[in-house]
Amino acid sequence: MANIFTAAEVARICNVAPRTVNKWFDAGRLRGYRIPGTMDRRIPFADLLAFLTEHGFPREDLAFRAGRTEVSELDNESEADGDT
Repeated sequence: MANIFTAAEVARICNVAPRTVNKWFDAGRLRGYRIPGTMDRRIPFADLLAFLTEHGFPREDLAFRAGRTEVSELDNESEADGDT
């Protein structure tokens, strides 16, 4: 699974409009970085996971909701914590 998400992918995960994600990013609530020379935003998996946890968004099936089919790293972390 790729460890970087676009604003559109985060919007699908959170069930909000991409503009909302951009506002969170620009306000510093959602950490990530911009692609140099563009307005494109990228959110690393760890930062997305922290944001989802902090703001009470569901984290289950994170890969599926992002439009990806690979097994998510979240599943591996949950198993390591004893949450199966």
